[in-house]
Amino acid sequence: MPDANTATPASTDNFIAARYVTEFELAAMLGLNVRTLRRWWAERSGPPVTKIGKFTYYQKSAVERWLAQREQRPCRSSRSRRARSGVAA
Repeated sequence: MPDANTATPASTDNFIAARYVTEFELAAMLGLNVRTLRRWWAERSGPPVTKIGKFTYYQKSAVERWLAQREQRPCRSSRSRRARSGVAA
């Protein structure tokens, strides 16, 4: 009988799949190139990563927080674009 602290490969895969996405999966979700994610990681401007050996994973909840921090509200001016440019309406 396996030790309770020893995870089988199948349970490890399920754990990772439930909580993490690969850099390739995240790039596809965001419509980006994987190289963009890697550049952001090097610049420390992208979502936090988890490195396991040569593999890079992104925790789904961390990506959601990172995206929420970048959410922007539209700026509204009290004057229309035409009024600012001097064009008559």
